[in-house]
Amino acid sequence: MLISIDVGDTLGTFDRPGAPDLLEELSPLSRSAIAEFDRQYLHATPKLTEEIISKACRMLMIRREDWDLLGSPGGFTAFPHTIGALAKLAAIGPAVTLSNASIIAGPNRMRDLRKQCGRHLGSNYTSFQMAMRKPDAQCWGRIASDHFIDVGNIVHIGDRLTEDVRGPLFAGCRGVIFTNTRNEQVPDDLLEDPRVAIVNDLRGAPPIVRAWSEQLGDSR
Repeated sequence: MLISIDVGDTLGTFDRPGAPDLLEELSPLSRSAIAEFDRQYLHATPKLTEEIISKACRMLMIRREDWDLLGSPGGFTAFPHTIGALAKLAAIGPAVTLSNASIIAGPNRMRDLRKQCGRHLGSNYTSFQMAMRKPDAQCWGRIASDHFIDVGNIVHIGDRLTEDVRGPLFAGCRGVIFTNTRNEQVPDDLLEDPRVAIVNDLRGAPPIVRAWSEQLGDSR
């Protein structure tokens, strides 16, 4: 069994400023329009090329010379309980991260993630590196292919109902643990799905993952 884990609000917090904060300083567009551009384009490009910068300037109405004034994004800070919970998960099976992140803010955040949590993690998969975002089922297909396993042997853990629950379920993952750090109302169909478990935060995940792993007969 392999465990894929979301990062922001699951393992810790993404520190401000993020990409929309920085772009908002340069663009006259609304915050929602800037955030949508970030999600649609900057979350799915592996390199900040001149072509991408030109497109961003054009669509966000930023003068090219002002782009060079773009500030530095914030990083990532793990929750106090994250390291202990990750250690327990890594004792059950290999753990990787899978997160949607902008090419602007993502590199800083992944650097901090590796620094704080890297000893318990394998690969760090991000939307900007893969050029696709959760809930695209191919995200989990890519992880399964890289690790030579069936996607049905992946358990995903995350905090967003669409990206981290419905996405991996549609992809065929064995199970999903919803870390309800946002205190969201979970729809009835997910509450009743035997493949879904709901916990307050990452600390509740290891016993569930271990039980699913034992069902597969591959516990350590």
